[in-house]
Amino acid sequence: YQRRVHGGSTKGQRARAVRQNLQATIEQLADAGIVPEHSPLVPAAIDWSSLPAPLLPAAGGGLPPTRAANKQLQICSMLGAMVGLVRPGMRVVEFAAGGGHLGLVAAFVYPDCHVVLLDRKAKSLAIAASRASQLGLQNVSTVLQDVADYDAAFDVGLALHPCGFAADAVHLKCLEAGAAYVIAPCCYGNLAAKSVQGCAVTLPRSRMARDAGLTDREFALLATGADFSITVQRSQGLVGGALPGDSEEVGARPNFECEPAQRSRHCMGLINRDRNLAAEEAGYCHTTLHQMVPLHCSPKNLILSGMATPLPVPVV
Repeated sequence: YQRRVHGGSTKGQRARAVRQNLQATIEQLADAGIVPEHSPLVPAAIDWSSLPAPLLPAAGGGLPPTRAANKQLQICSMLGAMVGLVRPGMRVVEFAAGGGHLGLVAAFVYPDCHVVLLDRKAKSLAIAASRASQLGLQNVSTVLQDVADYDAAFDVGLALHPCGFAADAVHLKCLEAGAAYVIAPCCYGNLAAKSVQGCAVTLPRSRMARDAGLTDREFALLATGADFSITVQRSQGLVGGALPGDSEEVGARPNFECEPAQRSRHCMGLINRDRNLAAEEAGYCHTTLHQMVPLHCSPKNLILSGMATPLPVPVV
């Protein structure tokens, strides 16, 4: 009876159909020349043991040890992606800054830049401001505001794991300002609901992807495929358990190189390629897509970056 009600398909058959539709979508984009193009990334070499305690994700930010260790690796990768985009005197904004894990280290590494920590949660910004004060950083300010409402000029926008559509909000704000961007998106699965229910921007973002025939529902399929918790944790029986370095301190570490993980990362790459294509169509001269080093520092381990105009080569 249940099979008749559901069109004669079992749960396994429906899952296979979804995978087949996802593969067809991936091949459709590949035929149009839309594939993830990863550039090598050299993480920043930071001796965390030499840094003052308030700058550390554990001692200053209150993260548990395993999560703090992975946060340090994520920050090193983000700083590595910033190389070539930041110059003295620039105004750098970390959107969705939270307690300032990335932005405070950026302010420490780039003392001649001014770093703005923006978040809509007062409690998080209070922690960030306290840490900046303890560190004696004079080049840091905080702004309690939504991303869309920020209207001051800036040169570089950062975001480490903005959730779902927030990554697009940050990206759009950077394009609006003509600013360089370094963004490590998070919660790709949330984009699936946004894309089929309608949202502030058209998904897919790029004209090239739309011209390739990618519909909003096919984009939703990509977003679901990019959701690490669904495609990888479920396949390894880890749903309900936490990922070390992600949201909790306990839980089994999944296999980041298994076939479901690679497929998830490929879907993440396609969504970020679409974002970078939208930047290129808006006149950005250079965009890149990086993988964090090491991959296991986060399930959401891709970083997209871009700049509107090439920076002048410094005279030696």
